[in-house]
Amino acid sequence: MKIILLTRGLIALVDDCDYERLNQYSWFAYQKEKGGHFYAGRKMRLPSGKRRTYDMHRDILGLVSGDGKIADHREIENTLDNRRSNLRVADKFQSNQNQRAHKDNTSGHRGVCLDKVHQVWRARVGFQGKVYFGGNFANKSDAVLARKELARKLHGEFSNE
Repeated sequence: MKIILLTRGLIALVDDCDYERLNQYSWFAYQKEKGGHFYAGRKMRLPSGKRRTYDMHRDILGLVSGDGKIADHREIENTLDNRRSNLRVADKFQSNQNQRAHKDNTSGHRGVCLDKVHQVWRARVGFQGKVYFGGNFANKSDAVLARKELARKLHGEFSNE
């Protein structure tokens, strides 16, 4: 494992086999969304003359713009760990399964919400355009466990549970 220095005093972790190739570029740290995780990127010039940001994790996996593939971090909390063991190629649906809870989530857990009318906690999982119901529960912890089990069954390795 090697370290590549980024801007903002941050570092990216890469495998030894990728270090020499990657270290010849100037990499910077940036956030894709305000308050979100940091990623390592570099500016590159397209044949049209326009400049765009190219992500380090896409470079490592050999992905190019417009190929329809997504470079997905297995550990969603560590997006500057660009070792191959933490990266995988995914499609849009697979990558969406590996997201953290939204900022407006009130339970603190994806797919778990309180039904205020019936005073029960509901567990749900979205998969391939459908919502799967995991049950109603008297307490939040049971709903969280049911949601995790259902997500693992539906999402497989792409579940962030």
